[in-house]
Amino acid sequence: MEEFNKINYSPENSRDGNPPVDKDKIEQLEKDREEEINKIIADFLISPRKFIEKPNNENKLDKKVAIKLIEEYRASALLNYIDKFQGLDKEVALNLIESGCASAILKNFNKFQGLDKEVALNLIESGDADAVLDNIDKFQGLDKESTLKMIEESDS
Repeated sequence: MEEFNKINYSPENSRDGNPPVDKDKIEQLEKDREEEINKIIADFLISPRKFIEKPNNENKLDKKVAIKLIEEYRASALLNYIDKFQGLDKEVALNLIESGCASAILKNFNKFQGLDKEVALNLIESGDADAVLDNIDKFQGLDKESTLKMIEESDS
């Protein structure tokens, strides 16, 4: 999956190490990447345990797969195996909150990187102010005073 996290500009599709100027090639690379993500999701959803047990699949459950699962209303598949996912960050957290799964973040703070004031505010607005206060250290750039102010403002 790593090769699909970034569009790979190989000698066949680039000149002098520069990105290709051919828009069709770029679109094809993006399409290939999307197809690979869809295949990973399909394989994962058919049998999550078998998928996870395969050694070559250990790095395939990443942020892009997590977001796609959430977008396709399959957040439960992500949540059941969240400990197997890598690279979960602010974007995944915001998607989970938006889909009504804020509690997943609260139960798995250690799986998320880059949580900040925006995530905290969204959690507060979803009714989890106490959890944010109890875990201020998990949010970058957040202190008790600013958190209390955000809670107060959200109540108004």
